[in-house]
Amino acid sequence: MKHYMAGLRRMFDIYGRSSRAEFWLFLLFFLIIGIAVRVGEAALGLDVVTRDSIGYGRYVERHAPGIISWVILFPHIIAGVALQFRRLHDINRTARWFLLYILPPIGAITHFVFMLWPGTKGDNTYGPVPDINELGSGGLPAFKRPGRGMQIFQISLMVLVLAVIAIGVSYGGVGPSY
Repeated sequence: MKHYMAGLRRMFDIYGRSSRAEFWLFLLFFLIIGIAVRVGEAALGLDVVTRDSIGYGRYVERHAPGIISWVILFPHIIAGVALQFRRLHDINRTARWFLLYILPPIGAITHFVFMLWPGTKGDNTYGPVPDINELGSGGLPAFKRPGRGMQIFQISLMVLVLAVIAIGVSYGGVGPSY
């Protein structure tokens, strides 16, 4: 739970490093919370249901997340992107590697391997070794912050990723609608 709370507390912090444990435990809690919210929302009938015709008088119902899901899960998405940036920093890679998601199969596999990769031992370009005890008290201290241009680039990248997610959700998800 300490790793999960540290990930949420550092939601807008794209600097420094995060350990594998922090990343994977945050992801585990994120999935548990996401599933619980979606199931609860569907059970209460608060999700968005659309009916699409598939021809010959038949319809398919699609269930999309409702407003409660987005209010609860949107901060987790932001925190998850920032955590992935810090995780890349832990293996001494720049956050630009996040752009590999543009190439779906290659980017996803490469990114998955990076998240499993052990962090560099000792200090690296992005800061000291992550310590969960320091995270519990408010986060790692600043260490070699990038220049203004790089800050703008990293924040723009985060906004772009969130915009792509929002557009994908607003157009009804994956696949054609018949």
